[in-house]
Amino acid sequence: MLGSQTWILRNSTKDLCLFYLPGILAILISKFISGAEGNWTYLLFTWLALGVLDGGHVYSTLWRTYFNKNELLRRPLYYKLAPVLLFLLFALWVYFGGLYLGYVVVYFTIYHNIRQLFGVSKWYQKINKSFDKGSDFFLYAFCLIPVIAFHFRDNVQTPNYYDVSGSLYPDQFLFSLSLLIFSLLFLLYAVKEVIFYFKTKQLQTARILSVIYPGLIYSFAFLFSNNIIEILFPLVVSHGLTYLILIDYSLERTTSNYKKKTLIFVLLAAVVFGSTEFFTESLFVDVSDPTKAIATALFLTPLFCHYLFDAFLWTKDHPESHLIIN
Repeated sequence: MLGSQTWILRNSTKDLCLFYLPGILAILISKFISGAEGNWTYLLFTWLALGVLDGGHVYSTLWRTYFNKNELLRRPLYYKLAPVLLFLLFALWVYFGGLYLGYVVVYFTIYHNIRQLFGVSKWYQKINKSFDKGSDFFLYAFCLIPVIAFHFRDNVQTPNYYDVSGSLYPDQFLFSLSLLIFSLLFLLYAVKEVIFYFKTKQLQTARILSVIYPGLIYSFAFLFSNNIIEILFPLVVSHGLTYLILIDYSLERTTSNYKKKTLIFVLLAAVVFGSTEFFTESLFVDVSDPTKAIATALFLTPLFCHYLFDAFLWTKDHPESHLIIN
């Protein structure tokens, strides 16, 4: 059944183990280490997830932009000005109070994460010739409804993040209503796929997994989590690791002199830069306004360059798209 489908890595086992299994393991690990702050296992997994995968994967975009001569020639001014303008924007924003900065960072991150999940789903649809607008709708619904519902929760504690902390409008009725809507949509999706199977005698496993998996990750993170670790682990592990794998895959497809050691450099950059951010970010919480502004801008500039560049690097209109997504 799995083998009858075309998979991104051309092997169902590879796709399942590298794209799907890590997110599920992240859920289990987050439950295992919850409440164990200070324990070496907690520190290790937190560093791997939040440092290496979350913070580190951002820098792998360098290989498709600044380390790619053809890409630099396509948008030379853009790549020169984007980091400078973003740095100035965030430095000034923080210096003058940082109003709503946390919301911008959080919501842009969620949007970026969902767009990757959507892109992977469309990738499967393309290579299997199984385009389905209904799947697109349900994928977005399975991600966005849990995010919306999270705003109505009052039983989960999250740390202050750029002045964003916890739920916005605790309301048990609205949270329960969101759960009901999510459950009904999941049931409706299951019925849709059953009807499709009996009509076509086709079980499009790759496409179906690419829709159900985001629902699993987002429902656990935003509906059933108990703390910040249970929220972040499934999101950052599933996103960061997938991105690193796809960067390596794209480089192999687009670089004539590609060598497998390139992956080592990509991972090394993720470890070094991700670890640097992970271990130093807390040092700039209680510092003077100018220093805090500069430090925050240094952390956020690579992140938002990553968001902006990805907005066109992975689209079907990009010149390298036909080499990667096929």
